[in-house]
Amino acid sequence: MSVPTSSSKASIADLPQTGDAIAPDLMTLMERMERARKFLRVEQEYIRLVLVGGMFILFGTILTPDFPWRMFFILALILTPILFGWFNMPLLRLNNTFKNETLPFLLREYGRWNYALHGIHFPREPFRRTGLLDPTDQTGIANIITGERFGIPMQLATISSWPKTKYRIYRGKKANFEGWVGSIRLNNPPEGTAIILPHPIKPQGEATQQEWTVTPLSTTHQIFSAKNNEPHFTQNFLNSVNNIIHTHPEARFAFIDKTLWVMVPADHPYFLVGRSFHVALNEPTLYEKARFDLAGMFTTVDQFVWSHA
Repeated sequence: MSVPTSSSKASIADLPQTGDAIAPDLMTLMERMERARKFLRVEQEYIRLVLVGGMFILFGTILTPDFPWRMFFILALILTPILFGWFNMPLLRLNNTFKNETLPFLLREYGRWNYALHGIHFPREPFRRTGLLDPTDQTGIANIITGERFGIPMQLATISSWPKTKYRIYRGKKANFEGWVGSIRLNNPPEGTAIILPHPIKPQGEATQQEWTVTPLSTTHQIFSAKNNEPHFTQNFLNSVNNIIHTHPEARFAFIDKTLWVMVPADHPYFLVGRSFHVALNEPTLYEKARFDLAGMFTTVDQFVWSHA
């Protein structure tokens, strides 16, 4: 197993936010993304013309005396969301294309990693049992990154959790949680189950059935340890947690089934860069933003990697 040295620790997940070139072949990627943006923008304009033409035909038909109004309202309810989705499909494809092309490109800086925009291989059911989120929330997981860091297997993914709505029509403007989650299989992990949460949040879901011993960790967080199997955390591990919550006061942690789960909130959606046809994709600034998001994720997980590699 490759172990990080003191010199490598200084450069892990380190990057300039602006200015430096990401890679020699960045220009090729940027030009490919710019061509995709222009092509999909033309496709959306074509859809717009088809919809406008259809509206003129519809209005002309409405003027006829025997127009079937009842059938019209039924079809309008069915077709409006379909047509709205069709019109926005090119923009969704642009955003997905940017992620599928750019993130594997940027992940090369961290070694060999697998990337998937979506997928069933993220352990959703074990994550649901951690008690970090309300299992009744509508949870979206994307940008799944799989690999290992100095011999320690892990998965990282962006996550958004929204209150469950009755008819799933409007979920509100503010998510319960938005950021990223990591699943890390540490070497020589402590036995037992524990959850570290910020005040006043408590374990949720199935975890509410567990009996916990509550211990203050800091002014913002406390540790919930299972009474029947309290884990022993090393001082290095606790120092890593304290370093992270100092930077991210709303971070959450769970240790269950020898797996460490880390949830870090974000003040912006990660990797949501290619979301407008009016922003050119041949400028390095956009790619540096995505690179900065990746570096923030790896900088956080490296806190644990350094103390367990």
